[in-house]
Order: sequence, then C-alpha cells, then structure tokens
Amino acid sequence: MDAQSLYMIQQMISKWHKNMSGSLFSVKYVVLEMVEREGICSVSNISVTLSLSSKGVNEIVHGLLLSGLVQRIAGCEIALKLTPTGSKLLDSARKDRKRWIQSHFTRESMEELQVLFEQFSLMILSLDGDMNTEEVNITHS
Repeated sequence: MDAQSLYMIQQMISKWHKNMSGSLFSVKYVVLEMVEREGICSVSNISVTLSLSSKGVNEIVHGLLLSGLVQRIAGCEIALKLTPTGSKLLDSARKDRKRWIQSHFTRESMEELQVLFEQFSLMILSLDGDMNTEEVNITHS
C-alpha cells in the first residue's frame, strides 16, 4: 500500500476510533514508512505524496532527525534515509500492530478487514481520478 493511501486510511480511522490516533498511525509513522519504502526520500517528495505543506513536513522531519530515526545523506541536505534505530522502531511497531490485530480479530474478520482496505484503496483511486478530471476541465475552461 502506498504512503498516500496509508495516510488517507489513517485519517479516516482516526476520525472513527480514538485509539487509532496514537503513535502507530501518526503522520510521523507514515513518513517513516515512506522513507523506508523509498530508500532515499526528500521533503518535497513527502510533501507532494501526502498532500502536506512543505513547512509541515519540515517540522515532522526535524522531529524525526532529532529523535535519530532518519538522517540526512552526506553531501545532500535534501535527501533523507532511515537510521538503524528508525528501522527497529518500524519493525517493533509492525509486530505490535500484528499482535493487536491477532488478539482482536479472527481469521474471518481479518479477511473482511483486507476487503475493507482494498475498498478504501479503490475509493482513494477513484477520488484521485475524479480530482485529476476536474483539474483537466478547469485548465481547459
């Protein structure tokens, strides 16, 4: 699942369930996941992908840098990569999330949850397509 979809799902879940707005589903976590997946990432790339302001992403990245979870690439001030500490944190969070899911859901409900996430992904893709169509119509008007 891409970072933008994960972020959109996190936003929807946090509105519906107060316990899901914790550290595992925070924007910082989504940024860490994105940096891990991309290998090397820039603030502008994160900003565009998650539809966040550069200022907001810079604040998030600054916090992650201070925490030692990401680091700047030597010789390139705009590129970020995950540190070993950041990687361990993500692994730990995934294990915690998996244990929580296993303790709260049966196999059948896990299959239902997978279908729900697939539907969320399709909905997000549909919304993205609608937004792109509107942009084309606006530019041609």
